[in-house]
Amino acid sequence: MWRSPDSAARPRGADAPHRRARRPAALAFRGSSPPRGQAPAEREEEPITHQSAHSSEPSAVELLDRDPSSRKRFLTSVGGTAAAGVLASVTAACGQQEKVFPNTEAPQAEENNQVGGGTVFGEGDVGIVNFALLLEYFEADFYDALNKTDFFSGKVKDFLRTVEENEREHLEILRELSKQQAGGTVQKPDTKFNFTSRKQALAITVFVENTGPGAYLGQAPRIQSADVLAGALAIHTIEARQAAALNMMVGRKASPDGPMARPFTIEESLKRTEGMLISTPVVT
Repeated sequence: MWRSPDSAARPRGADAPHRRARRPAALAFRGSSPPRGQAPAEREEEPITHQSAHSSEPSAVELLDRDPSSRKRFLTSVGGTAAAGVLASVTAACGQQEKVFPNTEAPQAEENNQVGGGTVFGEGDVGIVNFALLLEYFEADFYDALNKTDFFSGKVKDFLRTVEENEREHLEILRELSKQQAGGTVQKPDTKFNFTSRKQALAITVFVENTGPGAYLGQAPRIQSADVLAGALAIHTIEARQAAALNMMVGRKASPDGPMARPFTIEESLKRTEGMLISTPVVT
């Protein structure tokens, strides 16, 4: 179980440093009872009525929506203000699930083992964690290859090495979450990268790094476990900061999609890795 990363200052330039994710503490989210010695909190908000796209059971996000006291404890555990912003984005994504999530009842969702709604990764939180783990394997390999080139130097090189370290910490977080889920773990995939110039390498890096935040946001409303949600929010926060810094590095807006981030489906996320992620996901 994990604590969110420390809040980091907004990057003032393309080469602004980022703080590394830390391992979060246990969450007091199970159920809606207040801590011992405290009176029950009054419900000041009406529950949001969206439903999980893949389950009749309420997701962790839905339970937080319905119970302000649990939401407050959860946000305190995973990082307060920063986590609240991400949770707000996730809640907004819930309202457009029919646009975000594939139809799992469609025949192709069961037959296409490469993407197909993510069935190859496993069911429920197991599948979500394995999908995220595959992406982190991919990103760790990507930055390892990128940092072996001689295209970058100085603060930019230092920043890219910090990003690689962050991706490797994300791997550790997700491996542990996968063990906790006890439903099989996706294996490290084969990857292939071809960097030909500084400009081309940087353009690919921006494209790859902008995939991560959208991928996490797309799956977060489906998460059932508060522990998995905490890990996802912690990683999403760092991925979004890294993407913002890289966007500014190439002269783009920090948030190209505007004030609300765009969620990606599993299919959209994997499509963005084509030609670089060259093996079919395998869960054992």
